[in-house]
Amino acid sequence: MSDKKDLYLLTLPIEIIFHILDELDEFTIIFYVRNVCTQLKTITDTYYEYQSFTELAIEHKNLDEEKMQLLAQSLKDNTTLTTLDFRSNAIGDQEAQSIGNILLVNTTLMTLHLHTNEMSDRGIHHLANALEHNTTLTTLSLYNNKINVQSSTYLANVLQNNTTITMLHLCNNKLGAQETKHLADGLKNNRTVQELHVVDNKINNLGTKYLADALENNSTLTILDLENNSIGDEGIQYLAKIFKNNTTLTTLDLGNNTIGFNGIKYLTDSLGEDTALSILNLYNNYIGSTGARYLAEILRANKVKLTVLHLGSNRIGIEGTRDLAIAIGNNTTLTILNLERNQLLNEGVEHLADALKNNTSIITLNLARNVIGDRGTKYLANLLGKNLTLVTLHLGENNIGNAGIECLAQALKINNTLTTLTLDHNRIQFQGALDLANALQNNKTLKSLDLDYNEMAAEEAQYLARELRKIKV
Repeated sequence: MSDKKDLYLLTLPIEIIFHILDELDEFTIIFYVRNVCTQLKTITDTYYEYQSFTELAIEHKNLDEEKMQLLAQSLKDNTTLTTLDFRSNAIGDQEAQSIGNILLVNTTLMTLHLHTNEMSDRGIHHLANALEHNTTLTTLSLYNNKINVQSSTYLANVLQNNTTITMLHLCNNKLGAQETKHLADGLKNNRTVQELHVVDNKINNLGTKYLADALENNSTLTILDLENNSIGDEGIQYLAKIFKNNTTLTTLDLGNNTIGFNGIKYLTDSLGEDTALSILNLYNNYIGSTGARYLAEILRANKVKLTVLHLGSNRIGIEGTRDLAIAIGNNTTLTILNLERNQLLNEGVEHLADALKNNTSIITLNLARNVIGDRGTKYLANLLGKNLTLVTLHLGENNIGNAGIECLAQALKINNTLTTLTLDHNRIQFQGALDLANALQNNKTLKSLDLDYNEMAAEEAQYLARELRKIKV
């Protein structure tokens, strides 16, 4: 903007300038308008919308060094922004230095997202130096930034010296055992990090040992997310010792690893009555029926107050489901149970349905992809006629036809708790779907029904959709 145009703009009434600002987005106002001149910066700072800017999301804009310097200049004295989101901007080392400069002087930023950028060791170093002195940032996400051994030492220094970061995301960074060792060293004496997310790395068993050693006496971490890290039974043996003394970790995500029944044995043996663990994700491992039995033992005794248990894709089978069902009959804390894709068949569902008739805690049950068929659906229909707590039921991909739906429809006429039912990818034809629609005319609680990808012609599906809209489903 030329000096002449600047001068003309500043002669306008402030209300007109505000109207002009109304047409601009946050990016333009913060990056450009505030940097025109001191007077326009002062006017912008009094603009009511600017005063409410708390989040600036700048994605896929390829921020270069010049733009980052402009931003750093603009944010030096900003007192409204609490969140900066720079994901996918090809941010390199020089741009990282500008972000570091922001962190050194800004006193309101609390969340910084740097997903999928291009910082090397040098860029991470710039950030780390600033974070060692920053006293406001609480959430840092460095997802997908190729952090290596050297840059992990810089982050370790941050963990040793920073006293405000409570949530750290390091997912998809190819972190191996050595990088994890450095991070673990930083965590040993850290008393502020409450959530650590390291999904999609290569920590493996040795890296898990380093983490376990560091966290053994930790009393602040509440969420540990280790999904997809090539962790096997040996790694779980190391991790289990955390729970000997730990009374703060509430969420443990071990999904998509290589854990077998021995790993589950190590884990369940370590869980005592003082354990705070509430959410456990073991999705897509290899625990089998034996591992299910070990978990059933702690559920039956109510020794651990689990509220969410995710066991999808674990080859539990009918025998493992029977053991879990017996345990659920006595359990009073579990609210969400996911048994998706576990080869339950109708026999396994029969065990579950019998146990859940008297259960008063489970509100969400996922039985998708278990080939339960019409017979298994009949068992669940009987359950819905008696259970008074189940709110969400997932039955997608289960080879359910019209016969099973007929039973389900009859149950829904009297059930008054279920609000969500998914029946996608089954064999339901128009008559079965019509039975459901007719049943729901008397049902006042079901609000969400998924019948996608069944065996109905397009015009039949359209007619059904109209009927369901009439009854607000």
